[in-house]
Amino acid sequence: MKKITLLTLSFTLSLSLILLTTGCAPDAKSHTGGAESLDSGLPSENIDATSILGAESGIAQAARPDGINPETDVDYSILSTETVYFNYDSFSIRSSERAKLEKIAKWLTDNSGKRLMVSGHTDTRGTLEYNRGLGERRALAIREYLVGLGIAQDRIFTISYGEERPADTGDNENAHSLNRRAMPGVITK
Repeated sequence: MKKITLLTLSFTLSLSLILLTTGCAPDAKSHTGGAESLDSGLPSENIDATSILGAESGIAQAARPDGINPETDVDYSILSTETVYFNYDSFSIRSSERAKLEKIAKWLTDNSGKRLMVSGHTDTRGTLEYNRGLGERRALAIREYLVGLGIAQDRIFTISYGEERPADTGDNENAHSLNRRAMPGVITK
């Protein structure tokens, strides 16, 4: 009897440890939320999630400019063709999107008096809170990449709208892929 109780207790503890360390499988409405490294394509740096979140690099730490209203003082139409798209639940910059960032950097170099607001967006899968965070990580990834291309960090600001401003209101993969984006907006004030 004592041997069966010890086996049952051992099994229960093992199962509990497995569940605690791996968590439960996410449902269709949630994201995994795991950390990932940024594939920036910058040859001289190895950028990871902590630098994107601003824990160590200082690059991602930018206060919004005083007196700027992101609703009225940012024009997203000027660089709208350079909107960067992301994979599901990711803030890694795809290699196919890097040419857009080079065009943005060139535009900023050619327009040295202009500043940029990068807005991060997600699809509707996930909680509002999670999607706000993912949108911010996407915007910060763009900012970090542009700084790596030589743009002064005090010219690039970020904001996250998460899922709240969809490009497409549909509920299918095509709509989701259009909503997973970061948009460069020129600060007009």
